[in-house]
Amino acid sequence: MLRYRFVWVLTLYLASMYGIGQQQPINNDSIVQMTKAGLGDGLIIESINMTPSDFSTTTTDLITLKQAGVSERVIGAMVAKNGAPAQKPLPGATPAPDGRLKLDMGEPPPSAPTPVVPADFSMEGVEDMGVYYKAHGGKWVPVEPELLNFRSGGALKSYGTDHLIKEDRNGHLVGPSSGLSLTRSTPILLYMPQGVSAIEFLLIRFRPGAQKSREFRSETGGVFHSSTGATRDEVAIHPTRISRQVYTFNLPDEVGKGEYGILPPASAGNAGFGGKIFTFRVIE
Repeated sequence: MLRYRFVWVLTLYLASMYGIGQQQPINNDSIVQMTKAGLGDGLIIESINMTPSDFSTTTTDLITLKQAGVSERVIGAMVAKNGAPAQKPLPGATPAPDGRLKLDMGEPPPSAPTPVVPADFSMEGVEDMGVYYKAHGGKWVPVEPELLNFRSGGALKSYGTDHLIKEDRNGHLVGPSSGLSLTRSTPILLYMPQGVSAIEFLLIRFRPGAQKSREFRSETGGVFHSSTGATRDEVAIHPTRISRQVYTFNLPDEVGKGEYGILPPASAGNAGFGGKIFTFRVIE
């Protein structure tokens, strides 16, 4: 989904540079212009891979690009794109696969294979590990995460740390409300990394914080341990196992209107979840 968003932005940018409908190749100057315009490496590399090009990649050219602020990853993509074209296959022969180097696009790692689930359980919409809710049409939709920090003793600590701390931690989110509204009857799906248990995911009830923020106190999935009061904002859930990595649950009866979040574990083996909480508000 993020990749398609990049492609749309890229299309608009190239249309403004070269004119809609034209297929003029991009060159070294184009890359320098995109870099100075503040476009990220992933978007520039996407442009290199999907647009005709006329790059010059001599030693002098590479030095000039580097001095102009172009990253080494983007320069590497230019060099790879400038490689020798594939030879025309003989009649009747099977075309050889594209041998060009597949470079890091700056995007999240490829989605893990969808786990095997019972035939009567639909995984439509589930593409990567995370938290999902079921829309009215039966398709699973990702719950977008928000960045999370913990406050303790007057100091702001990142949730991504793996330190074991025997004190309460006050989770802090910027903004008074999540952008996603759900009803209490909306099914929730957890697609977890291998080796993670569903009990490590916590349902959190937010409280209003200072300066239009949201806060909570929690043990945070067993990574942070506390002495008193740490579980006051946790709500017990009872997930149903669908497969080794997939669980579903409905919000408990004690969940009322308000702001909530699903807090994943932050152990070293699940760094991709570190610093995130999947948020929503319950409207009825």
